[in-house]
Amino acid sequence: MGRCLIHYTPIVILFSIFLILVTFSHPLLANDPPVEPVLLSPAAGATGVDLDDPAGFFLKWSCSDPDIGDVLTYDVYLGEDPDPSWFASTSHTPPSPGSDETWYQLPLRLKGHTTYYWRIVARDNQGHTTEGTEIRQFTTRNAPPKPVTLVFPTANADILPGTIWLRWACDGDPDPNDTISYDVYFGTQANDPTPIDNTENTHYERTLSANKTYYWEIKAKDGLGEETASGRFSFTTHLTQTLHDDETIDTTGVTFLKTDSPHVIKGTLTITDDGELTIEPGTVVKFEPNALIKATGELKAVGTPAEPIVFTSGRDDLYLGNTGTGSPVPEKGDWQRIEFNSSDSDSSKLEYCVLRYGGTSIGAVYVSESNPSIRFNTITRCGSYGIKIFTGAPNIAGNTFSENENFDLFYYHPADSNPPNTYEFGICYQNSLKNSLKIHNGFLQDFSDNTLHYNGSFPIKIPAQALQGFSGNTFTGYTAASIIEVTGGRVIGLSSSLPGFTYHILADLFVEISNNESKLSIDPGATLKFANNTGLFAGREGYGYLSTLAAQGTAESKITFTTLDDNPATRSWTGIVLGNRSKDYNPSLDTGTVLEHCDVLYAGGDGTLEAAGIHLTNTFPGLSFVSVNHSKGSGIWVDNQTATVPVQILESAITECEDCGIVLDAASTGTIQVHQSVIQDNGAATGADGCGISNETRNTTPVTIDAHSNFWGHASGPYHSTTNPGGQGNLVTDHVDFEPWMSTLTGTPLTFPGIILLLGVE
Repeated sequence: MGRCLIHYTPIVILFSIFLILVTFSHPLLANDPPVEPVLLSPAAGATGVDLDDPAGFFLKWSCSDPDIGDVLTYDVYLGEDPDPSWFASTSHTPPSPGSDETWYQLPLRLKGHTTYYWRIVARDNQGHTTEGTEIRQFTTRNAPPKPVTLVFPTANADILPGTIWLRWACDGDPDPNDTISYDVYFGTQANDPTPIDNTENTHYERTLSANKTYYWEIKAKDGLGEETASGRFSFTTHLTQTLHDDETIDTTGVTFLKTDSPHVIKGTLTITDDGELTIEPGTVVKFEPNALIKATGELKAVGTPAEPIVFTSGRDDLYLGNTGTGSPVPEKGDWQRIEFNSSDSDSSKLEYCVLRYGGTSIGAVYVSESNPSIRFNTITRCGSYGIKIFTGAPNIAGNTFSENENFDLFYYHPADSNPPNTYEFGICYQNSLKNSLKIHNGFLQDFSDNTLHYNGSFPIKIPAQALQGFSGNTFTGYTAASIIEVTGGRVIGLSSSLPGFTYHILADLFVEISNNESKLSIDPGATLKFANNTGLFAGREGYGYLSTLAAQGTAESKITFTTLDDNPATRSWTGIVLGNRSKDYNPSLDTGTVLEHCDVLYAGGDGTLEAAGIHLTNTFPGLSFVSVNHSKGSGIWVDNQTATVPVQILESAITECEDCGIVLDAASTGTIQVHQSVIQDNGAATGADGCGISNETRNTTPVTIDAHSNFWGHASGPYHSTTNPGGQGNLVTDHVDFEPWMSTLTGTPLTFPGIILLLGVE
């Protein structure tokens, strides 16, 4: 052993010396800071630096780190101050020691004609920092104005002589401090190099002679001499107008020709019962202020997709120039309407037309006691309604509405809404509505395949009867908070439905009709907000046919019934009232009246005991996962229950109702089953112990309410003076079987505003 130690000792000593020499002499074993960054581009003092390179604007520099694998972070200091502030940071890992170029692409556009200062600080991931000593400056190029678009007259247009406004558009200058003016080039010479004027407006008035060719161009200029040209357009003035001054058409065979455009309507163009007017595709019809077409006879204005017929303001110079007086800028409501007001105009057609700037008062199109075809039109910028229908049943299909001052479609029938009339307006499908739909009494035979765009100002506003056939539509821009107003009345169709939006119910809503079965389905996620003293009624006595209310939400998307009042403490809506003609629930077939995953909040009407969140009269609905909360009266009131099958209330929550949570009235011979539910904090108006369940039959011919397996607000169970005097939960009366009860809340979560409950029996 001693010989081995002596033999290896020189080797150990030599290896140790080697390690010491390597440690103190080789730089790779110590971490060094980055070298100082060298700024590359833009060059020092550069001017006219272009900001509009399609590849982007970059700051470039080179830098390295002596240590392989170190990650470098660069702090970019940039600004208009000579001592620039931090602007951004970017990371880069050099592939090897030595100089390495890197860059930073600015995420935003710098100002034009501005001097900037910049420097770079390099940091490695070992905590070392190297400050760049050079602060470099550059000056950006002044950017030219944005492109100029000639709006009117368009290239090769043929317009009327007279006074016009040349109009163009420009989005301004990329440099926010630049001001723009416009050189106007105009005349009969194709290459006139001299502008006739300079203006800061985007319009310029000119008077045109007949039978001339004009050339025009606009150059946008900023204050530093940069400019952008539109290019030069030409147009001619060969047209003459065809004037119709209070004209009457009382014969057949009258035609407005495209070649006579524009046809200018002054006063009223009347088509009598014996008259007939045909308008050719591509024809332009312009209206003086307050002018209109009134058709008691037949109007056939049928364009094509390629050549629509145009009805517009005389001042709308987009179509053949300005035929109006005063300002050449058209406004909404410049002219009145096209009116169909007799059954003799039933064969009239308004198809593939463009209607602009009409609707002074009652709509760009007005239908009264007539059934014309109004299809595939564009109706825009009206001063009131797009189309107003007064006791007519037109075929309205494929139209596009936009930028109108009131509802795009307004169906009006003057009959008293109590009881609601059942006037049928016809069909409305495949339309695109921006300002939506209003129906005053009556309903549509078909309202389907329409696209409705919610804009926050004009919600759908319809009576309950109009829900019939209201299906298969596309809603864009609508959310759960978007509003649809229902003005009350009867739901009279078997297929009526409410999609999952927010509804303002402005009057009582009845699911019933005297000569047919009716049904209202409410989709998950819907919220129904009821005005003061209004409610939802289904199956009232006296209507011979069954009514069905199907409100089936989901755990993730509940249905909410609540007050429209801004102050919910008023609790002023009536509640849900289900009468003896409400169709009983069949759980095996999932048919009949059912409320699942619903919240009924702040109901109770006038606060009497009978006023409840849900009021049942001798009916057997399906009630599960329902929360009735903050009712001014009772939570659920059951009266005249005579069915042998008990009313079942399952996995629900009846809480914070001012009177009793659940009441079975004295006239009932049937009973109630309540299981897996929460009944607590009810009856603040009834005394210290509150009132969970009151069985009023105890004073007549008693029946027993089966109410076991519920939670009563306390582990000790409900209070009963004799059978559970130690209970600290809601009170129960005689003939309520409450044992066993749940002492804690476990299991399935049941939620409603402000409370999360877990149901289950321990």
